[in-house]
Amino acid sequence: MQTVHVCLVSDQTIPNIIGIHHEKPSKIIFASTAGMEEKGVTGAILTALRLNGRDYAQRSETVIVDQDSFDSCIKALRKIASGLSGCSITVNLTCGTKIMALAAFSVFRPIGARLVYTPIPRNEYIVIDECPETEPVHKLPLRLDVRSYISAYGIKIGNIQEAQVLKERAKRGREFSNWIVKNYADLENMLGHFAWQLNRDNARNMQFYDFSTKYDVRNRSESELLEMLGMRAGNISKRLNKLETCFITGDWLSDYCFETLTRLKVDDCVTGIELIDKHGNPNEFDVMFTKDNTLYTIECKSLKQKGDKDADILYKIAALQDNFGLRVRSFLVSTSREQLLDRRKNKIKEHLVRRARQFQTEIIHPEDIVDFSSWIKDKVKGL
Repeated sequence: MQTVHVCLVSDQTIPNIIGIHHEKPSKIIFASTAGMEEKGVTGAILTALRLNGRDYAQRSETVIVDQDSFDSCIKALRKIASGLSGCSITVNLTCGTKIMALAAFSVFRPIGARLVYTPIPRNEYIVIDECPETEPVHKLPLRLDVRSYISAYGIKIGNIQEAQVLKERAKRGREFSNWIVKNYADLENMLGHFAWQLNRDNARNMQFYDFSTKYDVRNRSESELLEMLGMRAGNISKRLNKLETCFITGDWLSDYCFETLTRLKVDDCVTGIELIDKHGNPNEFDVMFTKDNTLYTIECKSLKQKGDKDADILYKIAALQDNFGLRVRSFLVSTSREQLLDRRKNKIKEHLVRRARQFQTEIIHPEDIVDFSSWIKDKVKGL
């Protein structure tokens, strides 16, 4: 017997993806709208399924309904139902509009279709039964990685191979980035001096940069940093490759956060990923991770740059939500005490807290970065 899975399409794609992946139907029928098709939502769902081993490109069809007309939805869904005689039908009522869901319930309940609903953001679905006391709940085991989650919303990744290289750098340099975080108070001046020159010369965009500078070493930690970087006091110079330049100018902090997360119970974690918005504009994000089919982002800022304003450090997080249409929880990890803190209270500036809250963002106190693992576990359930 052919098994058919009917999905109602809306901006929310994850409930449909994890439901289809679990059910493994013979065929999918999408009840979509003109607006959703213009956004490419059904195509994004199919892409995410393919990335997770379920290719329905040749086993799916899409029917357009009028989301604002109950009668129109009824007619379109009855036409779908009439062509499914002899099939085992499952209908996911989670997405779509309320009108679409009510119409689907009205059409498919009388013909004995199996009706399911996924309470967002739970990774399970309820089978709607005649007797509410016996409605069974089924776990949905699929956990999306970052690439699948991004693809589920029709967003492209511009640097998949480079992001893998950055992952490997972070793994190799785990002890180094941890050491910098622990000794940051002694290293801030030297790191700031180096970053100023490298950023001034736009070295992050060069494959190689002949770095040379004058600097009077102030403490033992600075001497150790030079040694770790393959330099020495009195002759601070080295030909840096792009990965080294990026590490010195701030990637050590994103590497630290990435490596910390990989040792926790995340489903997937990436660093330095470049997303392409609907207009073709790229934007790079420091760290992204998924946990239980929720996407989280971490924006890292290691040093205050000339001209920065207090709220500038939240702009990229706002761009993620505005330009990419993703409503995600975000975290800001910054060592810039001057930008973040009200020195009299030793607390995050109240206006920054309010601004961050608008974007579902939390800011870590610079003093807590050294124990980032414990801090993030308090913020994300299941870590």
